[in-house]
Amino acid sequence: MKDVRSIDTTGLLTLEGVIEHRQRGGRRTMLSAVQPQLMPVLRRFGILDLLGRENLFAATRDAINSVAPPSDLATDSDDATSEDSQDQARATSPASTASASGSQAP
Repeated sequence: MKDVRSIDTTGLLTLEGVIEHRQRGGRRTMLSAVQPQLMPVLRRFGILDLLGRENLFAATRDAINSVAPPSDLATDSDDATSEDSQDQARATSPASTASASGSQAP
C-alpha cells in the first residue's frame, strides 16, 4: 500500500469486505508498506484489528518472507515428475513398442 496516501469510506468498506471474505475462506490477507497517515484511519475503522497485527508489514519483502512455502507442494511435484518419467520409460520400452506395432518381442 506504499502508493496509497488516503482512503475514503468506500475504500475502507471494500478493504474490510476483502479481508472478511478471505478469512471466511481460510485465507490470509497481508498489508505492507502502509503509509503512516493511514494507520489512524485503519485503526479507527477496525481494519487493523480485523487484519491482525501479524499481517501488517513495514515492507513487502517482509510479508513475502513471512509466508512459509507449502511443504507438500515439493512432494507432489516430485511425485508427478517421477510418475511422468516412469510412464515415459514404459512407453519407450521394447516390450511396449512391440505390442503397439502388433508384433511380438523375441
